[in-house]
Amino acid sequence: MERNTTTTASELKIGDRFYKLNDKHKTVLEVVPHESTLTKYHAYCWCKVEGSRFTVPIKGDTMVVFLRNKNDRG
Repeated sequence: MERNTTTTASELKIGDRFYKLNDKHKTVLEVVPHESTLTKYHAYCWCKVEGSRFTVPIKGDTMVVFLRNKNDRG
């Protein structure tokens, strides 16, 4: 995926760094390995704030801006 691409959170892979489209502070989040949670109404993916050890769920249909994958070299 190209840098600064607008996409949904459900299309991201483990290790991808992004920020939410409507976040004025542009807080960088990273997708972490965790079981995807599917409820009656929403699918959630898990991420953590860069530098934090706690994970938080975000809805899969949340619009985000892809920054990079931490596993990519170059």
